[in-house]
Amino acid sequence: MPFRTWRRIAWTYHILFAIGVTWPVQALVNDPEVSVLGLPVQMAWAAGWLLGSLVVLWRLDSARTRETVPAGVDGSGATTPAGE
Repeated sequence: MPFRTWRRIAWTYHILFAIGVTWPVQALVNDPEVSVLGLPVQMAWAAGWLLGSLVVLWRLDSARTRETVPAGVDGSGATTPAGE
């Protein structure tokens, strides 16, 4: 996907992230008796949003890198012949 699309996805995700970890929505998962992978549900909820954020930002960065690096240029700055 192009960088512009990933930027929109990142903005949307992080707005939902902010809504998901604030009072009205966070209270829906507030159950200290139940655990998910050994964590209380509320903590697992926040950890899930954080892990999702890492994935979205990683994909955004890789899309930005693909778009800004000119074709035929490797990481060293040397150009490669078109036949390779």
